[in-house]
Amino acid sequence: AMENYLSVIQNKSFTTSITRLRISAHCLEIEKGRHKNIPTEKRMCPACKDKVEDEYHFVMICPCYNEERKKLMISCKNKVTLPGTSKGIFNMLLSCPDSVSVYLGQYVHNAIQKRNHVTAV
Repeated sequence: AMENYLSVIQNKSFTTSITRLRISAHCLEIEKGRHKNIPTEKRMCPACKDKVEDEYHFVMICPCYNEERKKLMISCKNKVTLPGTSKGIFNMLLSCPDSVSVYLGQYVHNAIQKRNHVTAV
């Protein structure tokens, strides 16, 4: 069956961003490094320099996206009760409940654009 977020979200850039994140077809170092045979522990975030850039780091931790993340969390809190841990929130977000999927899509889309700009400089 088709994932609900694909029909719930009208903005195709947002659905594409979520899909790419969920299937590891993204530009994060955790995936890029895999293709270059870089050991996992050396696939560093270009913003932090000392943390592995995986999906969890990108969505929940990296300070580069604090502004975007704050908007995401505020929007989500208005729609659902968030789990008590950041891992719980991350897992809930990636399960794409209808009520918050558009906010995740907006976050991922905007944060990837910001990442691309930061890494191009």
